[in-house]
Amino acid sequence: MPSLKVERGKVPDRILALSKSPFTIGEDIANDLSVKDHRLSQRHAIITYRRGTHYLLDLESNARTHINDAAVRRETALKSGDKITLGDLEVRFLDPITRLTVAESPPPISSVSTVAIGSDKLVLARYQGMSDDGFADHIGTDISALFPALSEVAAALISDYELDDLGELLLDLVLRVVPAERAALLLRISWGREEHADGLKVQATRGFEDNAEITISRTIIREVCDNKKAILTLDAQADLRFRKSPSILFEGIGSIICVPLWNNQEVMGMIYLDTSTPGHSFTKSNLRLSGFIANMAAIKIDNTLLLADRMDKKRIEDQLAVGAEIQRKLLPQNLPAIDGYEISGTSESCFEVGGDYYDFIEKGDGSLAVVIADISGKGIGAALLMAALQASVRALIFSSSSPAELAEQLNRVLLENSTSNRFATMFYAEIDTESHAIEYVNCGHNPVLLAGSGATELLQSTGPVIGLLEDARFGNGLGQLEPGGLMLLYTDGIVELTNEQGEEYGGARLISHLEANRTCGGRRIIQAIRDSMDLFSHSDRLSDDTTLVVIKRC
Repeated sequence: MPSLKVERGKVPDRILALSKSPFTIGEDIANDLSVKDHRLSQRHAIITYRRGTHYLLDLESNARTHINDAAVRRETALKSGDKITLGDLEVRFLDPITRLTVAESPPPISSVSTVAIGSDKLVLARYQGMSDDGFADHIGTDISALFPALSEVAAALISDYELDDLGELLLDLVLRVVPAERAALLLRISWGREEHADGLKVQATRGFEDNAEITISRTIIREVCDNKKAILTLDAQADLRFRKSPSILFEGIGSIICVPLWNNQEVMGMIYLDTSTPGHSFTKSNLRLSGFIANMAAIKIDNTLLLADRMDKKRIEDQLAVGAEIQRKLLPQNLPAIDGYEISGTSESCFEVGGDYYDFIEKGDGSLAVVIADISGKGIGAALLMAALQASVRALIFSSSSPAELAEQLNRVLLENSTSNRFATMFYAEIDTESHAIEYVNCGHNPVLLAGSGATELLQSTGPVIGLLEDARFGNGLGQLEPGGLMLLYTDGIVELTNEQGEEYGGARLISHLEANRTCGGRRIIQAIRDSMDLFSHSDRLSDDTTLVVIKRC
């Protein structure tokens, strides 16, 4: 079992089994590893286990956690032998793994010391209801010798298990009824511990020493996994296929069984058994019993994986639902009530969470700040950066002397807190609600539409996107809201909407619908644009996040 070996620090040297997930480390006595060190946080770090791998996460502690002297800045996979340092504490992560090696061997399996059975004769369901004699005719074994053991296995597999626990249980069950000294469960899927060129991974073992090797003939692997056959080698020492496998010769392994984990549709892996007892060989009955157990095990593993997938999907859906609710609350919950103005806004994500952001902030000096932004990309990554941008805008807005200065500050924040492929377009404006003057900065965003008595004006970019260039410079733009005039702010999900012919909705169409409804209220304008988008695309499914904001002077 994986463990932590305490090598230095204010706790006694010992080895702690990582028998639970999460495994907590910190100064608080309630932690799984409690360390009296004032430099550590009460809950300093955790180790979690998912699908065959342990991960270490620093819980944003004051004294950083290190792996092999490198600071842990995000969840990091652990490898056996890694040194973990937390303050004065130093522990070693140990994960003894039995590894699989493949022995090259001649292709054919044609030996008097070898027995092969096709998986079609190892499907237990075929024999349900068959008489004792009929069953024996098909498999060459008296049913009374197999069914008690199979019944025990079936009873043990009724309960649900985690995949790791299931692998350990299966080997225990096999070893109860087959006189093997060593056993291993190997999976073809991406849930095992150790990768191998032939696509097999060691999932569980019995009888092997730590860091031992399981050596299996490549020919046998292909026969078992590709040709769906159960293989019994009566005398491995005399079998030519193992002459290039010195570990088998040195260990004196006498007899080997390899059976496919066949779920009646595909081979999911194999069960390996061997014995080195002098004068003892596995029997055909052992082979058939192992094959039937492997068939039952494969079906159980398949169901376990399906259940785990459903649980993972449900957990992700629940987390996304929470994230979507949090993100909705980051958007304005109450629209500002300002004499002489009507303010409206709406945002819709194409996924559960998105990267569009808009906000209204009354600055207290008679001005209204309006912001709309579009984070590059979609989904969770964009949503997280959107939340960071929203918090930064609200934190910096009152200390900035102008929209351009705010943009420069936000640019630095995003450069420090996002990856190189994440940036944001943004339009930010301050409206003097007495003089109705507009001072704005457009950071690579779509041109905002300013409609008055004449032609609609486009408030174009005054600087680059934010979060991409260290030396970005931004300029201020000016505008004026006339009586009855309005500003329409939007994200590119509006104008880049396409129909079945691949035609874009486009800016000209947006301006046309705005001018046709400019005498209406803000909500009616937004609804008219939404209706025209639905009519244009003939679909109620969005391909991008879409946001619309209307600021209208009455």
